[in-house]
Amino acid sequence: MYFPPSSLHSNTPAPENSLDLLVPSPHLPESTCKILPVSADPHISPPSTSSNSGKSLTNVPRTSIPLPSGERLRKLSGVSSHRSSLALAARLFLLVLVILVTETRAEITLSGSSTRSCYVSGACFGTGSADGMYSDNEACTFTFSDDVGFAVGRFDTESNYDKLTVNGNQYSGTSGPSAGSVTAGQEITWSSDGGGQRPGFEICTGDPCVASTSPSDDGSDGNFYCINGGTAGGLPGSCTCTCKVGSEGPNCATVSATCPADMGYSGTPPDCIAGPIVLGGSSTGSCYVNGDCFGTGSVDGTYSNNEACTFTFSDDAGFAMGRFDIYEDMDSSCSYGSLMVDSTRYCGTSGPSNGLFTADQQVTFTSSEYTSEARSGFEICTGDPCVASTSPSDDGSDGNFYCINGGTAGGIPGSCTCTCTDGYGSSSCELPPCVASTSPSDDGSDGNFFCINGGTVVGLTGYCTCTSCISGRGPSCEIAGDVLYANDHPVLFNFISNVVCDSCTTGNNIVDNGDSLVVGVGTFTGEPHATEGYMYGIDGIFFSLVCSGAIHTCVLDGSRSIGIMAIIGTGGGIMRITGIYFLNGYFTNSGGALRIQSGLVSLEACKLSGNQASSSAGCIYAEESGTMLNFYATSFIGNSASGSGNDIFIESGASVTVHSTCPPDWSGTPAAGSELDAVNFPPATISGTTKSFDIG
Repeated sequence: MYFPPSSLHSNTPAPENSLDLLVPSPHLPESTCKILPVSADPHISPPSTSSNSGKSLTNVPRTSIPLPSGERLRKLSGVSSHRSSLALAARLFLLVLVILVTETRAEITLSGSSTRSCYVSGACFGTGSADGMYSDNEACTFTFSDDVGFAVGRFDTESNYDKLTVNGNQYSGTSGPSAGSVTAGQEITWSSDGGGQRPGFEICTGDPCVASTSPSDDGSDGNFYCINGGTAGGLPGSCTCTCKVGSEGPNCATVSATCPADMGYSGTPPDCIAGPIVLGGSSTGSCYVNGDCFGTGSVDGTYSNNEACTFTFSDDAGFAMGRFDIYEDMDSSCSYGSLMVDSTRYCGTSGPSNGLFTADQQVTFTSSEYTSEARSGFEICTGDPCVASTSPSDDGSDGNFYCINGGTAGGIPGSCTCTCTDGYGSSSCELPPCVASTSPSDDGSDGNFFCINGGTVVGLTGYCTCTSCISGRGPSCEIAGDVLYANDHPVLFNFISNVVCDSCTTGNNIVDNGDSLVVGVGTFTGEPHATEGYMYGIDGIFFSLVCSGAIHTCVLDGSRSIGIMAIIGTGGGIMRITGIYFLNGYFTNSGGALRIQSGLVSLEACKLSGNQASSSAGCIYAEESGTMLNFYATSFIGNSASGSGNDIFIESGASVTVHSTCPPDWSGTPAAGSELDAVNFPPATISGTTKSFDIG
């Protein structure tokens, strides 16, 4: 059964496990990837050595080395012969050196969090193939060791969703970048989403074309007619000329009529002068620069579809957010359009807070092909940045703004902000963060707040709270929970199944927040079921669920016919599941073993095996911004989904961390196993390791 976001509640923690941990340490094979060396040119024979008058000289076949004009080979003897041999050897050495240097090829390094079908093959790189498809959820980065030209071969990606980024511009569909060049250390990035795969792309590199002022240079030998400050790119035979603003045409020979003020330029073509903000990109659409302001769309209009705009700043500048309305999709992934500032994507009606741009920083805007989803866009204005002050009377009207305790002033005069660090808060970062105390008299007025039993103190001095209790409950986690026991499925069901809906079945003895529920050894399966989709349904409560025997001997079995557990909020505390084996869960949508919405959950020394879903998320489905899921020493084996994410699928702002350590307060080191098959859709996040772990 699907539980809509409107039915969700919030979160909190549960008690500690006192089981002894035996940690096996099997030796697991490791795989090491190495960058293959560039192949030697097959036309260059390796030099050999031969003896001549007691000296070791380079011996190169006569037919492969052209001699200088007018020089004859002749037999010489004595000193004269020796000098001629040395001279010839020196020439041959220089010639071979020149050839080897000329043939040196830049290395291309592949990296990324999910490279899958991405590859480097000699001087070429790409993903997918002419007769195959790239994989879903790829994230690949190609880095170059030297300046190099490039030419695009195959290019076919899912339009607007699967993107190649080159020189700050994004490409998708069937229109890739024109032939060009990249510099040493530069990165080209590729990303794909969870569906709609295509054959992908391939790009090959080589010595870059060189600009020439001769109209007869057509690029066949690498020299290409490219004037008025244009930049030659591509490979010999596929040269291009990229024009500066102020000229155009295949060779930049046509001078523009004016310098485009709406892109941030002034002056007289072809020598246009870049202003403090410059607009670029592969499809600027309705994007604009207007003096010290920039944006897209308008107050009474909408931005265009398929925009890809880049705004670059010539100097440090403060900025203040004006209009902001970019269509936000249901899962908050910003896939229909977004503004990217400092690696953060913004959509909806909440843009970035007033802040600071640095010299050469780039801000990008992209929109999708769906014009029906366009909105009025955004406008941001820049100016002299605000300056931090220690005087409480400085309100920012003149650019000086009260901002202390390491805060960073941002914005422009009249719209200043103070961004805090180290837990400080309030408008000028004047309030320090709260600190946990074991003294019941500490009420937070001085920053110290009574918070025990593993609770986490949040808030600022004078406004403290204690949340996420590991055990206990109450405003300071001070009320101890009960210890309960469940030795069969009906008893466990009646303790934890409290989801209320038209087709739901609830238990009759529901646990309290902070209780510890000890599960007996054996297999828990059969009736009753909380819903038509899951055996157990948990809504807005938190407790500890602990196996009473050795880990993985307490089995929750879905019998390949039903999902095992749905957690719809944890009441502000952490639900701690320890040593439990989730086996053979099945759900007709997503999340065969666990479906978690707006809950704080910690899986510790658990095992999840044979779980399935007919959509995505064969094993675990985590969604909603209030969801935080932690894995410690947890094993994933043989889970599968018809879609993507056999083990874990995360979206809509959920957060998952996979730890490579044993659970808190346990000893030992878990053994790393196979790679997890995990998928996340930003703004959802997954961090830590990418391995499954086992301790038993």
